Amino acid sequence: MMFMIVYNPRNPESGEENTKNLDAAITDLSRGRRSGGFFNNFWLAQINNDAPKIRNLLRPHLKPGDRIFVARIAQNWAGLNMGEKFPNWMNDRQFGNFGAPAPAAAAPAPAPAATEEDSSSSEEDSSSEE
Repeated sequence: MMFMIVYNPRNPESGEENTKNLDAAITDLSRGRRSGGFFNNFWLAQINNDAPKIRNLLRPHLKPGDRIFVARIAQNWAGLNMGEKFPNWMNDRQFGNFGAPAPAAAAPAPAPAATEEDSSSSEEDSSSEE
């Protein structure tokens, strides 16, 4: 499964060394199947786990107040100026199954059935549309 991991070092004690430690931990968790260097403090990683577990495994590498966000991503992506190897790298990743597709946008509720009292106004409404 593919995950996006974003790190925001908000603690003044968090520095470049802390980011390197986090990068090493993500490399270890993903068995080397991770991207790096495209954006600061951002990784795409193929990890066979779930987001809360990944967050908890990375927590020891954070300082108090630092932020981390882990989210599973789908194989619906787009990039610009990512380099010629990046599309192949992404296409070789295992995104896993997400189950049922997302539901379509809800259709508007049907209009209530006209009653006898409404029938004359309905006729007026429909004739005014012609």
